[in-house]
Amino acid sequence: SHTAPLNSVSAIISFALGTFLDGTYKRIFILYNSFISTLKTEQTLAQLLPYKLEFGQEIEEKEYIEYIIEPSPKEIIEKILRSFVEEKVRNAILQSEAGEHSARMIAMKNATDNANDVIYNLTLLGNKLRQEKITNELLDMITAKESVETG
Repeated sequence: SHTAPLNSVSAIISFALGTFLDGTYKRIFILYNSFISTLKTEQTLAQLLPYKLEFGQEIEEKEYIEYIIEPSPKEIIEKILRSFVEEKVRNAILQSEAGEHSARMIAMKNATDNANDVIYNLTLLGNKLRQEKITNELLDMITAKESVETG
């Protein structure tokens, strides 16, 4: 089923976050097929944790001001982190599925084109055989008529 990977996102995220936060793993990566176009997918290895800013995404440092926040900053960070990782995992799964659907679509188009070619060639062969049969019957009739007339 195509929904199975999406249904297991929660378990994947719990495992990834748990093993990262408890120190079992220092980095978490995800490998998936990135959908480029109908004809092209590209294997992609992306680091989920710790998150690295892309080039040009510098964070502006500001004076530290302490705010009272509820829930606690730790709880907020954990929720944001979980949502972030969940989005990345779901995106990877959906991109892989899009590539798979694209490959199936191309395979079905090729199969349809090949079937149409086979039908066309078999129709030509059938017409040729039928025409040969008619020609042979006409030749037999002409030969029989000539032998009766000369006989």
